[in-house]
Amino acid sequence: MFSDPRVRLALLVALLGSGCGDDVVSTATDTDATTDATSESTEAPTTTPGTGSSEATTAGSETMGETTGTTTSETESTSDETTASTTDVSTTATTDETTETTATTDEPTETTDAPTTETTGDEELCGDGVDDDDDGEIDEGCPCALDETQPCYPFPEGDVGACQPGVQSCAGDTWGPCEGAIGPSDELCDGLDNNCDDAVDETCVCQIDEVGPCYPGPEGTADVGICMSGTQTCEVMDGEASWGPCMDFVLPEPADACNDGIDNNCDGLVDVQEESLGSCAMEPVEPPKTCTNDQLNPDLGGLSKTAFSYTGADQGWLVPGGVTSVWVKLWGAGGGSWDAQQGGPGGGGGFAIANLSVTPGEMLTVVVGGRGEDSFSQMTIYGGGGHGGFFAGNGGGRSALRRGVNELATAGGGGGAGGCNVPQPCPAGGAGGGPIGEDGEDPPIGDMTYGTKGFGATHACGGAGGTTTCGCTLQQGMGGGGSQFQGGVTIMSAPGQGGGGGGGGFFGGGSGGGDCGGNTGGGGGGGSSYVEAQAGCVVAGTGATAANSADLDHPPGIGNGGAPGNDGNPGRVVIYY
Repeated sequence: MFSDPRVRLALLVALLGSGCGDDVVSTATDTDATTDATSESTEAPTTTPGTGSSEATTAGSETMGETTGTTTSETESTSDETTASTTDVSTTATTDETTETTATTDEPTETTDAPTTETTGDEELCGDGVDDDDDGEIDEGCPCALDETQPCYPFPEGDVGACQPGVQSCAGDTWGPCEGAIGPSDELCDGLDNNCDDAVDETCVCQIDEVGPCYPGPEGTADVGICMSGTQTCEVMDGEASWGPCMDFVLPEPADACNDGIDNNCDGLVDVQEESLGSCAMEPVEPPKTCTNDQLNPDLGGLSKTAFSYTGADQGWLVPGGVTSVWVKLWGAGGGSWDAQQGGPGGGGGFAIANLSVTPGEMLTVVVGGRGEDSFSQMTIYGGGGHGGFFAGNGGGRSALRRGVNELATAGGGGGAGGCNVPQPCPAGGAGGGPIGEDGEDPPIGDMTYGTKGFGATHACGGAGGTTTCGCTLQQGMGGGGSQFQGGVTIMSAPGQGGGGGGGGFFGGGSGGGDCGGNTGGGGGGGSSYVEAQAGCVVAGTGATAANSADLDHPPGIGNGGAPGNDGNPGRVVIYY
């Protein structure tokens, strides 16, 4: 009957307020009319163009007021005062309720619009793992995915040395903090690149707790003889790493002890005083080459030659006109011997061959080494042979070709034999070099009542002298060190068995040590031979035999060491041009 819910609501309110009887029917009829009017008034603004719901609500309220007034008048003419009053109140309440209902009718429109707006404006929420915007993709456009991790490094330097990257986790819509990263720090001298500059302990003297060797003694004596290196530990001092004190080292004694067989002063020699060491070149010297067989026999056919024998003095050679290159062969002299019964032989001389550039008309000096003799004269030998002590042999002299004071080629002399006074062979002298002269021999009986051998020279240092018997006064039997061009000498101020003299050479060999008590002295060392490496080569003698003795320019015996009780043989020089 009444399809509009607002009408039904108004009737219900009117009935509840008026009770039973005819008045109810009359009132209901009146109310229906009123309600119909109200409905018409309410709907009218809705169809008016440009009019909103607010206007519709206001317009409806005014119409209802007018209708209410009409209904009240009609009721007063058909009912008693009580009924009229009741009807008026009920109708008024109904009208007010209708007004509220009209306002409520507009609310669904607003409520319906709100969900539609929110659904249309949904955006993707990062980190929830849901496709919030219904586009088929989850968390697109987000900086990271939930529970995703990545390496991180929040420090300015790169990932080197002790520096290490950390890890950061995705916190939904952003990356979380970097955790576990190790950045650069001060260098700690711990073997790590703490400051991450790709260099380890670059400012450190040492690493903490590192143990290293140390030695506060004279240079060159560490771990020689009795001398021993100590140890030091790296410690932190004044905030920095530095070496601690040197501990457990042994320094050299002032001098060798007598007859103890120990190198007490750490000079590399047993029971030898400093005076017996050989002298060395002031500047580095390139070592010569040892000859091969082919180098010993060059083709010299068609060249002229001049041979030089021993004279005991320098000899000159004038370079002929037109000659700009020469070949020279040199043999050093052999060392001497003393005792025919028991004496050892002297050392054989060395050999050198060179191809040298020369200037026509220049004067070159030729030295032919003198033979080693017995040492009674206590005189050195021409060519640098050193003399031995009493009852020993002298060293043989070197042979050389010189331009002014510079030696162009040198062949070393052999060392002299040592003296002896017991039924045993006397020590032999060392052969001349080669790049290195041969050492003399030690006495066969090796106790401290005998002198010791002299050492062979090198291309840059003289050989060291042998030791004398301890108990003799200073310089009585002490072997002397060799020097450039000169072999060492053994000086004895009292009769006794002396050591052999050192052979002359580019550097001379050391002389053997003697014995002032009448026992055996050591043999002298051989001198060294020398030629610049690009110009030629050298060969050492063998025992008492001269080097390259099979050469056609080598007469029999030249450069050989003296047999027991005999002098050595002189050297020889041959020039081809």
